[in-house]
Amino acid sequence: MRVCLMHAYGVLPILFALAFAPLTSNAEPAAYFIWKSKTSDAQVCAQTSPGEFWEKGNVAFKDPHCEKPKSSDVMPQLPLILVIPPAKVHQ
Repeated sequence: MRVCLMHAYGVLPILFALAFAPLTSNAEPAAYFIWKSKTSDAQVCAQTSPGEFWEKGNVAFKDPHCEKPKSSDVMPQLPLILVIPPAKVHQ
């Protein structure tokens, strides 16, 4: 009994690429947050901390002016499940 490896390996890279394509196509930019100064009443909107003496707010925003809250009710896309057929067996 022989297994045709060419058939199995020819299909696997394509199936692998198709299985992970949805994971890369839904990328979105990082959220913005309101950062509050620990030493004054100043606030800034940024994706990353402006420095050591800043505290990050709890609400995520999708714009650089922190005006549009980022919705958290979006259903995450589930990975595609593929069934790989068995390789052909030559006798």
